[in-house]
Amino acid sequence: MDRGEEAQEILRRIKADDFVLLHHASQRAEERGISKENVIYCAKTCFHWEWQEEKGTHFFLGSLNEKDHGGFTAVLRDRALVITVFKRRLTKWEKTLKKSKKP
Repeated sequence: MDRGEEAQEILRRIKADDFVLLHHASQRAEERGISKENVIYCAKTCFHWEWQEEKGTHFFLGSLNEKDHGGFTAVLRDRALVITVFKRRLTKWEKTLKKSKKP
């Protein structure tokens, strides 16, 4: 499986609620007011993905809900494992990318 296929599999599993928030991700989610449902919503609205070679993780950007943007990093082992989650304002480039991904 190449990196693109692996990323698609991670998104598929997260959308299906077949994933685990690792300890660090759970802590960060709680600190940042992000629920497991927000991570699922983010996977469903994902508009950008990239492989982070230096960290060995996939990086995903999307919407956490109707008004907040954010993302998560994840890896695929036996299950999809979410490493961390975050809220953030999109950069100008990311806003343009998000608009171009709309159907």
